[in-house]
Amino acid sequence: MKSPVDALREKVASETDELLGTERVLTAIIGTVISANLHWLARPLVRLARWQFRDQPIGLRKEQDKKPRPTGPFVVNPGHECALLLFVPRSLKSHFIDDLTGAYGYSHVAVDAGELDALTRKPIMTEATLSDVVHRSFQDEYGDRPYVRVLLGSLRVDCSALRKCVEDKLGEPYSDKEALTWGAIDDPVKEICSDLAANCLPEHVRTDIVRAHDRREVRPYAVSVHRTGRRQPKVFVSPNGFAEYFGAPPGRNIHEPNLVVQPNGPFSEESARSHPRLAPQEVFFVLVMTLFASLLIGVLVRRQHDLE
Repeated sequence: MKSPVDALREKVASETDELLGTERVLTAIIGTVISANLHWLARPLVRLARWQFRDQPIGLRKEQDKKPRPTGPFVVNPGHECALLLFVPRSLKSHFIDDLTGAYGYSHVAVDAGELDALTRKPIMTEATLSDVVHRSFQDEYGDRPYVRVLLGSLRVDCSALRKCVEDKLGEPYSDKEALTWGAIDDPVKEICSDLAANCLPEHVRTDIVRAHDRREVRPYAVSVHRTGRRQPKVFVSPNGFAEYFGAPPGRNIHEPNLVVQPNGPFSEESARSHPRLAPQEVFFVLVMTLFASLLIGVLVRRQHDLE
């Protein structure tokens, strides 16, 4: 006779298998609809699935599905240009992430800091994944999953500084609260994939992303800026936010791994530090409001003088 513990273990395993099977079916259906360019139908399906699985863990990986991770030693590939790797949705969980952050077609980001596994000479990326810690993975971890490679050389990113930054975060656990609040709750000893990338980019790049958000050049929820109670704004950049800001094509147009993307336009630290210029209509509005305020102050001063 089975013990209650063994019976419970088998029940959890069977329910997990059923959940994963249902998830795979839904993922296949959503992927087929997107491939057929029926995006008007895909989004309702994703949102229906989000409601259906609202009380269930999504995206669990069985031990046999996990690939071995690189253990080192690691070497630096000389002359390699560092990059962000932006992945399109593949699982149901990743479709949820895409839908919640603007639906531009991306759900995960990893950092290529120019490292190679010394034994196999395979390229390495650093990433943070759900229910895990910041870790190194081989860049072929996700097989033929489509992704874009955003080169960072034109952004004047110091690759050695980027590499040191992500190395310092290895082993930090995934931050569920930060993911659920679009970065409003920031635990400095925990990370999510997009925060790992954003925090290791230079300040001038993050500042320009904030300006792009303020100018509404990226879609809502793709980038969130939190200013309340902070001396400096805290920016949360989702994979969709990175993709749209850097000028990557929508994820639905990416069908193969490692599509190289050069960021939009030349970017320099000096231009990032300069003050943004107001548009002509904004200048006119400021002048009108200044004139109106001056007239109002004049009227109030004269009325106060007449009362005296």
